[in-house]
Amino acid sequence: MREIKLKSGEVCYDIQDKQGFLQFFPSGIFENSNCIKRGEINTVAETDSRLMLFKELKKSILKNSMKINRGISTYVGKSIIENKEKYRIPYGSPASPPEEDFDISDLVWQEKGRKKKD
Repeated sequence: MREIKLKSGEVCYDIQDKQGFLQFFPSGIFENSNCIKRGEINTVAETDSRLMLFKELKKSILKNSMKINRGISTYVGKSIIENKEKYRIPYGSPASPPEEDFDISDLVWQEKGRKKKD
């Protein structure tokens, strides 16, 4: 791993691993806005242990989210859907035109899996 200091003062890490890697960029809210920052998870792993880790992390994320079919595979969590009037999901950045946002106004949270017996 190699540490790279960016002009902005932030630090980036360059990981050189011949067996592949897992990238996880968590979602969140852009600073000083009501805009959701989309997260991302991907891998180019080649080993069984790394592929298993990727699959388990992906399964956990998808279990607590719902796919919105808007061109790009995008998943939204329950709290965003339940508070959709408070947030924008911009296609790009908060400066992107609101008419290009992902429209979730019609979404209703749907529980997954089996229901527990009383």
